[in-house]
Amino acid sequence: MKGLFEAKVLIIIIGLLQSIKSGSITIIEAEKYMFTPRTANRLIDEGCSAKIVELLFECCELEDIESLIPDKFNSNVVDLMNRAEELLKSCHDFQNTDWREYEILGLLNVAGDKPASNNTDL
Repeated sequence: MKGLFEAKVLIIIIGLLQSIKSGSITIIEAEKYMFTPRTANRLIDEGCSAKIVELLFECCELEDIESLIPDKFNSNVVDLMNRAEELLKSCHDFQNTDWREYEILGLLNVAGDKPASNNTDL
């Protein structure tokens, strides 16, 4: 179960990073969903691997990197994605699991905050 939990966290991180890289979402939007110290601390409470928590804390710093050293931003996003993908490859025990049987911290709102709107058009 821990491998499945960690795999889902990593898949969400990779998806958010890819979406930031492609311009589909902003860093602010990613922060509203997952890239917050609060979420990283919840992952610690859930027993998530220290490497994944550290990676998430680094994702929380993307806004600072974008504003302070913008020329390093894209390479930083790619580096975080590569590291998340490598960590995902090490989550072997989830491969034969029916993922629909599990939830991850309320999957639709990992940060645990209430949604900003009740938009049902999704």
